[in-house]
Amino acid sequence: MSTLSKVFVILNLVLSITFAVFVSYFYKHAQNWRAFYNELKVASDTTIKQKNLDIVDRDQVILGLTNKNAALRTEISARNGEISALNQEKNALQIEIQGQAATIKTLNNNAEKQTNLLASMKNDARQLQDKVNELQKQAEVAIREKDQALDTYHENELKLKDLNNILQACNESIHRLELENNSHQLIFNEMRRKGIPIDLGATPTITGNVTGLNRGVVMISVGSDDRVKEGYVFAIARGEHFICNIRIDKVWPDEASGVVLPDSLRPEANGQADIKVGDYVATHLQ
Repeated sequence: MSTLSKVFVILNLVLSITFAVFVSYFYKHAQNWRAFYNELKVASDTTIKQKNLDIVDRDQVILGLTNKNAALRTEISARNGEISALNQEKNALQIEIQGQAATIKTLNNNAEKQTNLLASMKNDARQLQDKVNELQKQAEVAIREKDQALDTYHENELKLKDLNNILQACNESIHRLELENNSHQLIFNEMRRKGIPIDLGATPTITGNVTGLNRGVVMISVGSDDRVKEGYVFAIARGEHFICNIRIDKVWPDEASGVVLPDSLRPEANGQADIKVGDYVATHLQ
């Protein structure tokens, strides 16, 4: 017999012994499990019977509770009906209260408007009384002014008569001077016709600007080429504002110089001539 065969024989023997031991152990414990199962079954049946009795008792209790629940539901339904009726009554009362509150609010607003209207009428009455008093004062003043105006009117009538007399005298003087002027014009025309030179000393209209200032000496932009002569008087102005007059003391072809005439200064100048380069100068201001 080979070694492998021996090994298989030994393994079969070991397995047979192991199986025999397992079968013997299973059979022994199977009998114990059967007895335990019977005991458990008897105890379970007893428990089931007791539980069934308990279930019957619980069903009776549940039935009683169900009946009580139905009674309570009926009572709750009745209470809900009462609550609904009370809510309806409450809503009706709230609507009535709101209506009364609105009425009270309207009455309060009307009372407030009446109060404000009364106060406004009293204020208007005071203002009207003040206006009446003011008109009375103005009427008194107007009466006094009317009397004064009548007095002034009579005085002015007298003055007007005097002025008319003076005007008439002036018109007569003007007419007389016009006649004399016409006579002089005839004489001048006759002298010109005969070739007699006439020099009335009239200063021509010459215009320019201030070009410089040096220690009270004023330089202007026109000279002998523009017919400027020593002794000519130029007025100095800035825009429409008259400043002063200067008298020319030196003349060049294209410029001249002069000094300020103190008598021409305005009182507000305080003796100082506010002359600036660029100011307008002319022998005759327009």
